[in-house]
Parts: sequence; C-alpha cells; structure tokens
Amino acid sequence: MDVRARRTNRDFAGPIMELADLHHPEAGRITLLMDKLNLHRMGCLYEAFARDEARRIIERIEVSQTPLHGSWLKMVECGLTVLEQQCLANRIGDRATLRERVSTCSSDRTTQRSKIDWPFHTAAASFKLRPLCPKFQLA
Repeated sequence: MDVRARRTNRDFAGPIMELADLHHPEAGRITLLMDKLNLHRMGCLYEAFARDEARRIIERIEVSQTPLHGSWLKMVECGLTVLEQQCLANRIGDRATLRERVSTCSSDRTTQRSKIDWPFHTAAASFKLRPLCPKFQLA
C-alpha cells in the first residue's frame, strides 16, 4: 500500500509503473481491477513519463472497472474498516508513521491469511439477481 500527500494523475502513475516494472517484471499482461475514480485512467502515464515509456507500460496493462453496485465491494469495505479500527484508531501525526502502520497491518493480515466470511454465494446471487437477467423463450 502506498500513502501519498495528494491524489493526482502523476501520483497514480508512479505506482502503476512500480507494479509493472518492480513487482511483476516477468508478467506479459497485468490485469488491474479499479474503481471509476476520475484519475484512474492509463492516460496519466503520458503526463508522468515520456511517450514511449508510457506506451510500453500501457501495453502490459489491462484495466477492468468495478461495477457501480456490487455486494463483493462490501468485502473491500470490511477490509478497510479492519485497517481503520485495528491500525489507524489513534491520531497519526505524520506520513511516515502512517506508511509504517498501514504496511505492518497489511503484512500481518497477509501472513495470518486473514479472510472475510462472506455468505453471498452463487446460488444466492442467482436468486437475488434473477429479475435483472434476460428472459429467453424457447420455440
């Protein structure tokens, strides 16, 4: 996790390059699941890097956008709530301390293989989403 002072296109481009070049240099294709925040666009790479460098990174990235409504997003919210309550409950005076706490908490949860027990499974989804599915008539 990365903590930044601001939220700009250039601030977003740095971690994308790190993901591609430092964390997954061997991957031919990287799929990113992102929300629809206005700066979550691959065009930000052109603002941060030279044209050829931006193009090189973009060619390795495939972006999937989260739906506006989805029950699985609740799992993400649960994870952020755990982070907030367990790691960020007290006032944090500086960015370095915030980075350290978020990193430690994230590493601990990964090491412990923490999970969220989510009861919304395929059968329940099929029933609940039935009105949204197209209806077909067989001849």
